Amino acid sequence: MSQTFPSFSAWRFLRRVSMRAMFLSLALSAPFASASVIYTQGHVTTVTDVLNSGTLVVANNLGSGAPSTTVNGVAFGNSAANLGGMANGGGDFSTQFTSGGPLDLLLSGLAFQYGGTSSLSLTGLSAGTDYMLQLFLANQVNATGKTSRVTVQGQIYNLLNFGNGADYLRISFTALSGTEVINFGNGSGSEPDRMVLNAYALSTAGSSSVPEPGSLALLGIGLLGLGLGKRRSSR
Repeated sequence: MSQTFPSFSAWRFLRRVSMRAMFLSLALSAPFASASVIYTQGHVTTVTDVLNSGTLVVANNLGSGAPSTTVNGVAFGNSAANLGGMANGGGDFSTQFTSGGPLDLLLSGLAFQYGGTSSLSLTGLSAGTDYMLQLFLANQVNATGKTSRVTVQGQIYNLLNFGNGADYLRISFTALSGTEVINFGNGSGSEPDRMVLNAYALSTAGSSSVPEPGSLALLGIGLLGLGLGKRRSSR
């Protein structure tokens, strides 16, 4: 029984196609860190500025005696357990909305940064999944928080002055691991630079566009097969 071995030129072609498929797979499987963090800041004027989209992961109303409340279908608890370097503040920090209304309940209390840095830890995430974090900010009482900074995955956003009313900051990101730490402040410790936070809500934002490892392997095999087919048809 005779055997047919590929010619040297065919072997070189196979090797070239295999290498290209491998490099493409490696490029597509690069760490999620290449994904952008998108910040969007705006004014809170109605309950619909509290977005209700995706699947809610966690939401909390902050401040001393902050009640659990529901705004635009988003159910807020009142836990501050995931905050670091922040303390609950008491009193009415927002006079923008009707007393007792859903937005007033969400924005009247706050947690404030008492030192150079503070943070919010988001746990139980799935690496590669897209999330949207909503931060709610209102502070008409003093200067704290008016020049604060937010850092997610090394990407910095400097908050614009929100002293004249309530603002939201929406942060879209792809989780790199099961825990993401959102850092606040610029380390100066001065009052205007300290973060104030009335509430936050985290939800999923749809599936990630990053292929699974199995999909990458199938893609590489498919590209190799396509190259072989073209090579044979040209002979």
